[in-house]
Amino acid sequence: DEAAGNSTAVSDEVSARISVAPTPTVVLSCTDLGGAGGACGSGDLLTVNVSASVSVLTPIISEIIGPLSMTSQAQMTIH
Repeated sequence: DEAAGNSTAVSDEVSARISVAPTPTVVLSCTDLGGAGGACGSGDLLTVNVSASVSVLTPIISEIIGPLSMTSQAQMTIH
């Protein structure tokens, strides 16, 4: 399935670009704007959510504030 292959490629690319964050979670979702239903395709909205828990490198500060939860979201219309 081409849509599943493209989703895997997007997820792999995002994970590679944020490799400095330990164990990032990448979630892809597609909103059907074209009304065709089925797999994500032309005219639909692709959303990429990335989250990771990051600890500060300094041990004393890390103990005080604990891990930081970082999240980001990007959206694009598929053409």
